[in-house]
Amino acid sequence: MIYDKVRRECLDRIGEYIGAIPAPNRDDVGHREGLEAQVIKRLLEVLEPDHPENPFQANVRFRNYLIVRLLIELGIRRGELLALYIEDMALTGAKGTVTIHRRPDDIHDDRREKPAVKTAARLLPLSGRATELVHEWVVEYRSKLPLAKRNPFLIVTIPDGRPMSLSNINKIFQAIRKRVPGLPEELGPHLLRHSWNDAFSEQIDRMGNISQENETKWRTRLMGWRGASTAQHYLRRTTRRRSNEFLAKIQEGLDIRMADDGDNS
Repeated sequence: MIYDKVRRECLDRIGEYIGAIPAPNRDDVGHREGLEAQVIKRLLEVLEPDHPENPFQANVRFRNYLIVRLLIELGIRRGELLALYIEDMALTGAKGTVTIHRRPDDIHDDRREKPAVKTAARLLPLSGRATELVHEWVVEYRSKLPLAKRNPFLIVTIPDGRPMSLSNINKIFQAIRKRVPGLPEELGPHLLRHSWNDAFSEQIDRMGNISQENETKWRTRLMGWRGASTAQHYLRRTTRRRSNEFLAKIQEGLDIRMADDGDNS
């Protein structure tokens, strides 16, 4: 009887807690989530241009590192990255900014599959390290490519300097997955976007005093979504982690109460 009473109390409290957290409309079991922090660290370390395990030829290492770094730090889509102009990067000061623009029917883009920007235009900050990398890429590497001056795009091919294609991005990640041990088979640009969202959720947790409304607004704006509904999808991992942590605390309390009542059973 005591056990049944405690069990009902626990289930009621869990239901109240989970009900206060926005959950997705579908089951979260088996759905893709972001990379763990140690995997992100491993990925960035091995892609440093001078790392002994770097899987790429020397002439493309710096560019490929910049590509992955920007995807991780900004949480942008591969199409948004490949649509960036050099002029979209403001690199003055220790930390620059990048503006994500929507440019439908871009006259400068002659790629067969154009990397369209599906999200809203927005201004995003760059970290100090990313600012340095972009500046070095533009001045020391991109400027020396023969066809680079004929187009405005930040990310171009090597050695010619043409705008990079979406398939080129896929090949970069395919090479990483194949040549770097210990990385997940599903590693790709979109998984890094999920990872950014996980990092966002963790930062919200660390701050501790951010309302659910503001969390949704901030995530929606930074991701460039036009409505808050998509943000709920990315709260899946946070929802599960928070509710599981709460359940663990309840279970600890249940163990104590059952032990205290053991002699009276």
